[in-house]
Amino acid sequence: MHLAQALCRLHLWSDSGIQTFKERLAQPTHLWNPEPWIKGSDLIRAGLKPGPAFGKLLSQARAMQLDGQWASEDMALEWLASVIQEPERFQRPEQE
Repeated sequence: MHLAQALCRLHLWSDSGIQTFKERLAQPTHLWNPEPWIKGSDLIRAGLKPGPAFGKLLSQARAMQLDGQWASEDMALEWLASVIQEPERFQRPEQE
């Protein structure tokens, strides 16, 4: 028995997710861990300055990509363009 299965039994949790993840991990890596569609270079090109909000935005974008909230890189970049229109959320070079 694997540790994950033992923990599920101990806590009376369903172990159906374990099989799902095993199947997912058996797939080629690029299917479950694709290259990020939004990178730091995209943020810099958009005029954002590296900092805490920069990393937060990259993390949010990555989570949204992996959650399937976008169907394409173009959709991700459109999202980025809409998000950076909120200047109070990010520190832009011209605001120094």
